[in-house]
Amino acid sequence: EGFFSGYFSTAIEANEMLTEVWLRNPAPGQGWAFGEVSRRQGDFALVGAVTLLSVAGGQIADSRLVLFGVGGTPFRATAAEAVLKGAKPDAEAFRAAEAKVKESVNPENDVHVSADYRRHVAGVLARRGLQEAAGRAASSRGAS
Repeated sequence: EGFFSGYFSTAIEANEMLTEVWLRNPAPGQGWAFGEVSRRQGDFALVGAVTLLSVAGGQIADSRLVLFGVGGTPFRATAAEAVLKGAKPDAEAFRAAEAKVKESVNPENDVHVSADYRRHVAGVLARRGLQEAAGRAASSRGAS
């Protein structure tokens, strides 16, 4: 959480260099998704979402939902995560999380898009990411 300090700024000092990032492979019952919207391919994202979903016993045991492009630093949608905890990984739960994302983010207008557009897209990307992550979680359980 403390790595990003603002738009295009990190906690890396002038005499430091990031050389590696380690990510764990998802465990059985976990699924992930990444999605973004940009004006043209290769442009910086206007809005994006990264999702990790853990499903056990037919219920969402845990989730991580992080949005970017909705502020100066990545935004962890903890209110949406709370809605998902213990819910079935279905369209109803994902729509509820989408609504929480739209309530929670507070983007700014800029020369590219309006705050309302970013808010709407953040919710849609969150819902779609949760659906994709749930599919991957189900597939990973079948493969174990």
